[in-house]
Amino acid sequence: MATVKNVALKRPVEVKKLDGNLNLRWSDESSIQVPFATIRKNCSCAVCLEMKVALAEGQSYYQRAIRPVDISAVGNYALQIAWEDGHRSIVAFDRLEALAI
Repeated sequence: MATVKNVALKRPVEVKKLDGNLNLRWSDESSIQVPFATIRKNCSCAVCLEMKVALAEGQSYYQRAIRPVDISAVGNYALQIAWEDGHRSIVAFDRLEALAI
Protein backbone atom coordinates (compact mmCIF):
# COMPACT_ATOMS: atom_id res chain seq x y z
CA MET A 1 0.00 0.00 0.00
CA ALA A 2 1.34 3.44 -0.96
CA THR A 3 2.17 5.94 1.73
CA VAL A 4 0.85 9.45 1.36
CA LYS A 5 3.04 12.20 2.76
CA ASN A 6 1.49 15.13 4.58
CA VAL A 7 2.46 17.89 2.18
CA ALA A 8 1.72 21.46 3.19
CA LEU A 9 0.09 23.06 0.16
CA LYS A 10 0.96 26.62 -0.69
CA ARG A 11 -2.28 28.60 -0.59
CA PRO A 12 -3.10 32.27 -1.03
CA VAL A 13 -3.63 34.08 2.24
CA GLU A 14 -4.30 37.42 0.59
CA VAL A 15 -5.79 38.19 -2.83
CA LYS A 16 -5.99 41.76 -4.11
CA LYS A 17 -7.03 43.39 -7.37
CA LEU A 18 -4.64 46.29 -7.97
CA ASP A 19 -3.67 48.29 -11.07
CA GLY A 20 -4.80 45.69 -13.59
CA ASN A 21 -3.17 42.83 -11.73
CA LEU A 22 -4.11 40.04 -9.39
CA ASN A 23 -1.74 40.20 -6.42
CA LEU A 24 -1.39 37.06 -4.32
CA ARG A 25 0.45 36.56 -1.05
CA TRP A 26 1.02 32.87 -0.37
CA SER A 27 1.04 30.93 2.90
CA ASP A 28 4.85 30.72 2.65
CA GLU A 29 4.93 34.58 2.60
CA SER A 30 6.05 34.77 -1.05
CA SER A 31 4.07 37.00 -3.42
CA ILE A 32 3.20 37.08 -7.10
CA GLN A 33 1.48 39.45 -9.49
CA VAL A 34 -0.47 38.30 -12.55
CA PRO A 35 -2.04 40.71 -15.07
CA PHE A 36 -5.79 40.25 -15.49
CA ALA A 37 -5.34 40.17 -19.27
CA THR A 38 -2.83 37.32 -18.98
CA ILE A 39 -5.20 35.28 -16.83
CA ARG A 40 -8.11 35.77 -19.20
CA LYS A 41 -6.02 35.18 -22.31
CA ASN A 42 -4.80 31.88 -20.84
CA CYS A 43 -8.20 30.62 -19.69
CA SER A 44 -8.33 26.95 -20.64
CA CYS A 45 -12.06 26.32 -20.35
CA ALA A 46 -13.83 24.70 -23.31
CA VAL A 47 -15.49 27.96 -24.37
CA CYS A 48 -12.21 29.87 -24.48
CA LEU A 49 -10.36 27.07 -26.24
CA GLU A 50 -13.02 27.02 -28.96
CA MET A 51 -12.93 30.82 -29.17
CA LYS A 52 -9.14 30.79 -29.66
CA VAL A 53 -9.50 28.39 -32.57
CA ALA A 54 -12.37 30.35 -34.13
CA LEU A 55 -10.87 33.84 -33.94
CA ALA A 56 -8.91 35.15 -36.88
CA GLU A 57 -5.36 36.24 -36.13
CA GLY A 58 -5.19 39.86 -35.02
CA GLN A 59 -8.57 39.97 -33.29
CA SER A 60 -8.51 40.37 -29.54
CA TYR A 61 -11.58 39.02 -27.81
CA TYR A 62 -9.81 39.13 -24.46
CA GLN A 63 -9.46 42.91 -24.37
CA ARG A 64 -13.23 43.26 -24.03
CA ALA A 65 -13.39 41.87 -20.51
CA ILE A 66 -10.15 41.88 -18.63
CA ARG A 67 -11.45 43.02 -15.25
CA PRO A 68 -12.64 40.54 -12.67
CA VAL A 69 -15.73 41.40 -10.66
CA ASP A 70 -15.44 38.57 -8.14
CA ILE A 71 -12.74 36.15 -7.01
CA SER A 72 -13.40 33.13 -4.81
CA ALA A 73 -11.57 30.00 -3.69
CA VAL A 74 -12.25 26.64 -5.32
CA GLY A 75 -11.32 24.01 -2.77
CA ASN A 76 -7.65 24.04 -1.88
CA TYR A 77 -6.30 24.20 -5.41
CA ALA A 78 -7.67 27.12 -7.43
CA LEU A 79 -9.40 30.48 -7.69
CA GLN A 80 -12.60 31.11 -9.62
CA ILE A 81 -12.59 34.47 -11.32
CA ALA A 82 -15.86 36.02 -12.51
CA TRP A 83 -15.24 38.51 -15.31
CA GLU A 84 -17.31 41.59 -16.09
CA ASP A 85 -18.80 39.94 -19.21
CA GLY A 86 -20.20 37.05 -17.15
CA HIS A 87 -17.49 34.53 -18.05
CA ARG A 88 -15.89 32.50 -15.25
CA SER A 89 -12.37 31.06 -15.18
CA ILE A 90 -11.06 28.49 -12.73
CA VAL A 91 -7.30 28.84 -12.42
CA ALA A 92 -5.16 26.45 -10.38
CA PHE A 93 -2.66 28.00 -7.98
CA ASP A 94 0.29 26.47 -9.82
CA ARG A 95 -1.02 27.91 -13.10
CA LEU A 96 -1.21 31.38 -11.54
CA GLU A 97 2.42 31.04 -10.46
CA ALA A 98 3.39 30.05 -14.00
CA LEU A 99 1.62 33.15 -15.40
CA ALA A 100 3.14 35.58 -12.88
CA ILE A 101 5.27 38.51 -14.02
